[in-house]
Amino acid sequence: MSLHGSTRKAAEEAEVAEHKVEQVADDIESVLRNKGLEPDVIVPYVDMNGPIVDKESTDYETHQGVKEAISWLDQVSETGVSMLSGWDLSTLDFVASEKLGVDMDHVGELGAVAQIDGDTYSTVDVGMEQILDFRRDAWLEAASRGMTLQEQGNVSAVTGCMYGEGVRSDLYKNPMAESSRQDFSMDSLLEYLEEREEVSDQTYTLQGDSMVIDLSSDNAVSALSDALTQEYPLVGIRWESTGDQNVRITENSLGRSDLSDEEYLEMFQDFMDDIAEGTSFETDHNPDFSTDFQRTDIGVSKEHGAKYRADMITEDGTEYVIVSMGDKSGDILEGPQTAFVAQEGMPVEQELEGRDMPYATADSAADYSLGLAEVIERYSD
Repeated sequence: MSLHGSTRKAAEEAEVAEHKVEQVADDIESVLRNKGLEPDVIVPYVDMNGPIVDKESTDYETHQGVKEAISWLDQVSETGVSMLSGWDLSTLDFVASEKLGVDMDHVGELGAVAQIDGDTYSTVDVGMEQILDFRRDAWLEAASRGMTLQEQGNVSAVTGCMYGEGVRSDLYKNPMAESSRQDFSMDSLLEYLEEREEVSDQTYTLQGDSMVIDLSSDNAVSALSDALTQEYPLVGIRWESTGDQNVRITENSLGRSDLSDEEYLEMFQDFMDDIAEGTSFETDHNPDFSTDFQRTDIGVSKEHGAKYRADMITEDGTEYVIVSMGDKSGDILEGPQTAFVAQEGMPVEQELEGRDMPYATADSAADYSLGLAEVIERYSD
């Protein structure tokens, strides 16, 4: 079936070949037919890292045509387009606003949190106590060793990510990290902490360019966790013990020990494994001197998060179908009310070869967004 004139014009503006858009649209329609789906509403999602952003980029550069294509899909879609990612909401917000220029919802942290119309929701009914205890243990152990850590901007009770000496990787060049460093000072951190939670006067003490914090206070740990993930994500903090559960923190984004990269990576990964031992968290190590940690006793997935948002934004009784694009196995949606689009040439294609499920393919979020917009137009005819 040929493209609608509006889709053709959008493809021209995005500089994406019409025949490719038509192929993606036809393939998505084929998946819907094979699954017997005739939706009232299509709810579009797309993974950030891979489909939208070039994975080789250090500053979230998008693929050709993605900005224009996602903007068009967002206009055509009744529900708007949303990112569906393992990344934190701060990073997703940055990419949406600075790279795409689209005001959009996000489902992040592997489906554990959803940002809908500017409000943040946890998609799981679980408190923050365990992840705050995890961070406290990591900070205290880091302080005993004089280590430097960076916290990614995760806000959920289920997932987190820590970097060790991020200066060893491209993290220092990351625009989120650069922005946080520019905004950071001990005075501003103290102001944030004292406004964030009611604590005693003895909890925080400024000492020149450093601050001494009593981590025996649950309120202090909660406030510091919020500061380092939401207000100043990816700032390098050097931790030093001053006795008991008192620690001294100093901004140290450029700090680097004498260990080689290989030695440091082994040490850091052992450090994170030791913190996770005996807890409900398991670690997933990355080669860029970071480690993800996720609770294993809480069922959460990208499909869970995508459905949570879809239920929130559609009226009761609406027959909706979630369509999403991803590049790896954790992105695959298999539910009865879903259709999945795999990024061509990425590991997800090998994973799908062993599964008995229909799926479509696309080069990037550009032809995917235009193809899905065309499907939505066809369903509205």
